[in-house]
Amino acid sequence: MLACLLLLIAPAALADVKVEDPSIYYEAARDYMRDEKWNLAVEQLEKSLAIKNDDFRVWIDLGDALCVDARGVRYGTPERNERAAKSYRRATELNPGSARAWNNLAWLRAKTKTAPDEALGAAHRAIEIDGARASYQDTLAEVHFVRGEMPLALRAIRRALELEPDHEYYAKQLARFLAATDSLPAATPSPKVTPKKPGSKKPAKKPAR
Repeated sequence: MLACLLLLIAPAALADVKVEDPSIYYEAARDYMRDEKWNLAVEQLEKSLAIKNDDFRVWIDLGDALCVDARGVRYGTPERNERAAKSYRRATELNPGSARAWNNLAWLRAKTKTAPDEALGAAHRAIEIDGARASYQDTLAEVHFVRGEMPLALRAIRRALELEPDHEYYAKQLARFLAATDSLPAATPSPKVTPKKPGSKKPAKKPAR
């Protein structure tokens, strides 16, 4: 009954109410996230985790909220980004089968161009769990792109388009990757070496005395 009554309270009023049910804070945080009030969402999620810290979904949402600062800038500060990475990692520890947690960690690392090896490992883990989700293939493509692995980036984004052929964003990603590939400097051809004919070896000079 208490939980039902508290759900009727405006989220901002929860700061003055002592609640033992972590879901109350969690639902308030979700409301704040829908309204793009990221700092308030972070506060509510941390209150939820202070009561019960083993729900991987709360850790993922905390990572998502930390990735956007109060100005609405995504991946705004290194400090928040690292806190987000830790939140995603905690989610993967609690539920190694959460493709969303692995994917969001990989995407964070790709967009902030940090920890490229962790990004690649996390992206592959998400694909292993749910390779039929186009957004995860797109994440893998972005990871390869920032790593400079263009053929692999193209292969992954084309796989995303195979899964969702009419998705405009994936088509733009493909065009972006192709443009970057076209702008790469052409490889310098190796100088031609004329093979020597058999028996044409010059006699070795005698060493000077």
